[in-house]
Amino acid sequence: MLRDAVTPRQCVLAALDRREPEVLPYSFLLERGIQNAVDEALGAGWEEGLVKFIEVEDFAFPDREEREDGKYVDGYGSLWERGTIMHLLRPALSAPTLEGFTWPDVRVLEERSCGLLADRFARHPHRFRAVFMPFGLFERAWTLRGFTEILTDMMTEPVFCEDLFEAILHHQLEMVECLLPLDIDAVFLSDDWGHQKGLIMGPGPWRKYIRHRFAQLVDRIHQGGKKAILHCCGSVSDILPEIIEVGLDCLESVQPEAMDVFALKRSYGKDIALWGGGPSQSLIPFGTPHQIRDRFRRLRAEMGEGGGYICAPAKEILDDTPVSNAIAAIEGVSGRRF
Repeated sequence: MLRDAVTPRQCVLAALDRREPEVLPYSFLLERGIQNAVDEALGAGWEEGLVKFIEVEDFAFPDREEREDGKYVDGYGSLWERGTIMHLLRPALSAPTLEGFTWPDVRVLEERSCGLLADRFARHPHRFRAVFMPFGLFERAWTLRGFTEILTDMMTEPVFCEDLFEAILHHQLEMVECLLPLDIDAVFLSDDWGHQKGLIMGPGPWRKYIRHRFAQLVDRIHQGGKKAILHCCGSVSDILPEIIEVGLDCLESVQPEAMDVFALKRSYGKDIALWGGGPSQSLIPFGTPHQIRDRFRRLRAEMGEGGGYICAPAKEILDDTPVSNAIAAIEGVSGRRF
């Protein structure tokens, strides 16, 4: 438990600075269905003994056009279909050119979002506060051009790719500028670079198109006095030293099915904070409650030693998770038994 003189925010800041926090910070997310199942199993008020260390709010998306057939056009002009996941049907850029393309006006997003964000954060002054900016450099590139197309373009259309990634960078720097005046602790970037065994685009194209531009985003966030956090799925082991060189404060997700999280802590724990590492693809849905608690005990002990760690499942706990496993994950993350 936290002493009265210590705030959740102080614990998170200590962890991000690779110092030993008063209490190991943690976080978890539940999908709606499993949230309801846990509520029913544990009864009202089960969350009251837990600490909410971190408050994350989303930066507004540009307006999108909803269609009668259930599909929608996002604010950048790409056509999507809803399902279990979103499916890109028609990217905004049908050819490798930016000719005729118009970027959404960031001033509109600022007017719509920043006042609401300030009000929400003001309600939780003792929590660590971060704004989540989804669709980073690579994600925005493939949602504009198509997934296969952008990977092909990286090999065959270098001039276009330089223009595209540079334009995305400037658009996202404008977004960052909107956020820096807010009373927040961090800008939470998101860009999935990895698959289960390595980088989707490979280290060479990542270095050519993304590394130095990502560094500019991180630098501007630091100049504004905020921490820079990155959500990134999959394995980034091959480039983690370079991510550290860029100056990133914290890597979030840290999927144990894709990387040896304990090895990452041993090798890089003095240089970057890690957030996540709970086995969301394996033990949480498919293991036993005992196995889940044991894994989180090890995560808390080994990853938390010396600071630099926020304990969490790598991903949200999904609706098809057995309720006993979800409860075990919550117990494991928080160190509390219900």
